[in-house]
Amino acid sequence: MAAVRACKEGLLVDALLNDWVLVDYGHGRLHIKVKNSEKKHLLPALRTVVAQICGASWQVIVTEDSKAMPPTLAERYQQEALDQREALKTDPLLCQALDVFNNCLLTQVLPHD
Repeated sequence: MAAVRACKEGLLVDALLNDWVLVDYGHGRLHIKVKNSEKKHLLPALRTVVAQICGASWQVIVTEDSKAMPPTLAERYQQEALDQREALKTDPLLCQALDVFNNCLLTQVLPHD
């Protein structure tokens, strides 16, 4: 994703986050499940960007099977954020801080050791 973002391909980044799921990859091959077939016109751009990044031509295999669609990257990122918030509720240091400062507005939580 970082390499695709660096190529400044906004529509491609959006498709990779929200509409496509990378199912498998191997040497010179990407297997993608497509959630939104309207974005299939971006597949040649994906091939081009991957070739620029890797220095070789890659085969992109596309499957359209919305029934068995794994979560997209955006959905996974959202779930990870929810899981982190739930985990914070049991963090003893955060609970102590919230007990001391009971009317505070929590804006950011950084990891502690």
